[in-house]
Amino acid sequence: MGVLPLRFADEFRLAGDPQTLLIDFWSFLNASQSALDWSPAADRAWDHLEELELELEDGEPSTNWLAATAARWCAAADGSERALLRGEAGRMLAEALSTKGS
Repeated sequence: MGVLPLRFADEFRLAGDPQTLLIDFWSFLNASQSALDWSPAADRAWDHLEELELELEDGEPSTNWLAATAARWCAAADGSERALLRGEAGRMLAEALSTKGS
């Protein structure tokens, strides 16, 4: 299991348009928060997921913006909990973008 308690591809059918994908991925992050246990590490993960949700809320429902967001999340590679969670979420978003509509 990765840092996130859920897998996007397991929880949502891939959307064919960027607006729906943005909303679905935000919903996935929210559902991931609900699946966390009660521990200090889970509390930190909650905060990191909240940060990603806010980025999506302020985002633009376009494929280019979502791809740039996925790349930015994956680029944080300092080994911290935050970077690991962002990287995992970024990879899932990139995977969803690469298979959307297929």
